[in-house]
Amino acid sequence: MTAPSASAEPLQLSNLSPADVPDLFALCPGCVYWELPEEFEKSPPRAETMRLKREWIADHASSRVVGKVARKDGEVVGFVQFGPPALYPQQLNYAAGPASPDALLVTCLFVRPSFRGRGLARSLLSLAEAAAREGGFAAIETFPRKESDNNPSGPIELYVKAGFEILRDDIDFPLVRKLAPASP
Repeated sequence: MTAPSASAEPLQLSNLSPADVPDLFALCPGCVYWELPEEFEKSPPRAETMRLKREWIADHASSRVVGKVARKDGEVVGFVQFGPPALYPQQLNYAAGPASPDALLVTCLFVRPSFRGRGLARSLLSLAEAAAREGGFAAIETFPRKESDNNPSGPIELYVKAGFEILRDDIDFPLVRKLAPASP
């Protein structure tokens, strides 16, 4: 699957896999914040965090897609991580949470700064919306940050422009929701 980009060479999109972990950590300080909050709190060394993330993806990717990765010339330029809320216990710690059990939860949406402003985040979000539809989820939800773009799930403005509405408000991290698109 490919997506348009600013240059002639299309982006390559693939399912998130354990092999992607080193590339993800090069883009964004990798963590297990959403998946394994108890481990995250221990601040394990980078190698241990990478091992935990690889294992978590391997354990869950076999039964469902837990994200998408965008590459340009073999280099990761963006990714989105998502799945059923039960896979992400950290969501229970948010004041506006928990996420709805009928929704697909987006936990991370990151685009390399040099690729921002080209529609890549919106394309990755569209892939998550398609996964929600294909997975039989009623909606897609996330906890964007209100006052900063520096947030793993992305800025609230992106979601508002994409048709998300605030389900439960919070001063920092509201829970936003969009109904899953109908099957074509």
